[in-house]
Amino acid sequence: MKVWLVNPFDPLPADGLPVTRYRQLARELSRRRHDVTWWTADFFHFRKQHRPPAWPSTPDDPYAIRLVHAPAYHDNASLRRVWSHASLAVATLHAMNPEADPDLIVAAVPPVELPAASVALGATRGVPTCIDVGDPWPDAFAHVLPPTIRPLAPTLLWPHSRLMSWALRRSTAVTASYRTYLDWALARRRGPAPAHSAIFLPAAMPPDPPPDRSTPGDPLRITFCGTFGLTYDLELILDAAAQLERTHPGRFRFTLVGDGPQLEQIRARARRRCPHVGLPGPMRRSDLDQTLTDSDVGLCCYRVNAPQSLTTKLFQYLSHGLPVLGTLPGEMAAFLAQHGVGLTALDAPGCAHHARTHRSASSTTCSASGSVP
Repeated sequence: MKVWLVNPFDPLPADGLPVTRYRQLARELSRRRHDVTWWTADFFHFRKQHRPPAWPSTPDDPYAIRLVHAPAYHDNASLRRVWSHASLAVATLHAMNPEADPDLIVAAVPPVELPAASVALGATRGVPTCIDVGDPWPDAFAHVLPPTIRPLAPTLLWPHSRLMSWALRRSTAVTASYRTYLDWALARRRGPAPAHSAIFLPAAMPPDPPPDRSTPGDPLRITFCGTFGLTYDLELILDAAAQLERTHPGRFRFTLVGDGPQLEQIRARARRRCPHVGLPGPMRRSDLDQTLTDSDVGLCCYRVNAPQSLTTKLFQYLSHGLPVLGTLPGEMAAFLAQHGVGLTALDAPGCAHHARTHRSASSTTCSASGSVP
């Protein structure tokens, strides 16, 4: 079967980042001897830079990658970004037109324009098209708008909302990375349910070699890794770290790994309030694997009303054998409780309390087993 994957955001093999959901999908389809082409942008959103033009296949990733030009942008909440997405959709359609028809198109949301273009192409050429929701756009885009214009979001985003509903109604199937997102998509569809709908959770590759998870030591090592973006509550982490340093000096070590628009701001605040918090910036995959292997707890900290549900970050921590401390109610909190793999706190005092509890439980286990207390 010939399959086209349309996703401009997930990292490609040569980006040097952890393997995410679409790369695993492309690998698995190729392993099952399907002919896979991944259509993506030459502009890498997370680093805000254009990729080099040549992306050859490798034995680990034996599928075709088609880079399509997208204009650069530097602000995630800018008209320039909207223009970039629209231009990418037009350019991708132009690049796809001369190609032989695939048997299936799977198009990711976000953005809005590219899956809508994919649905239109599929309808014209009789190709089944699946829309896969990885983020509930354009609703989630409202969270990155400046607070002064956020109340106008429904009006400003109305054309994109209408386009998203149109694409969902005309898709052959709808999938999502979480139950919350699938429910959102089916409600946004505003019509009969599609013949096929399903949830495919995010995936994270375990490190190689697998981590040798030892009993937590002293200090307890608590790690966050991700993009320093607007939906993460990094201030909550700093508040919890400062509180624990006051009450238990030297017993907890926080490390915040990653890059993004808030990095320098968080570094400046950490220097003033909690200089013991480590902020090394972005890391290579091998270094990040080692950092997580050496950690005791993984942090999933998001702002109130953040659009995320279950996240790739959660499964990345679990792949390293880490218990997770999260701040999202709803689907993530239920998942952590149901599987006994973490705890949920809604504020900094709650995070500090759970960290102390985990430390005490770990110390008791060490003493009872005769290990180092």
